Amino acid sequence: MRESALHFGRWRTLAGVVTEGDGTRDVPAVLFLNSGLLHKVGPNRLHVNLARRLAGAGVVSLRFDLSGIGDSGPRRDGMGRDESMVS
Repeated sequence: MRESALHFGRWRTLAGVVTEGDGTRDVPAVLFLNSGLLHKVGPNRLHVNLARRLAGAGVVSLRFDLSGIGDSGPRRDGMGRDESMVS
């Protein structure tokens, strides 16, 4: 299993972690959306545990923090939270 931290987005302020297994299968990746104010690990590290179990089955996943939450920096365009989530 490999976990890689990355920064992405227009200003590279969004922070996330890609989790991959040793034998990645040709299946869609899983995207973990955080649940509001909790950062990318999820409630009680649920997203971490699920990502690692999926990696064991060969499924790639990405978990990330929305702008201004956890390791992700704030937006630089002044866009409100609702509009930025859609964007």
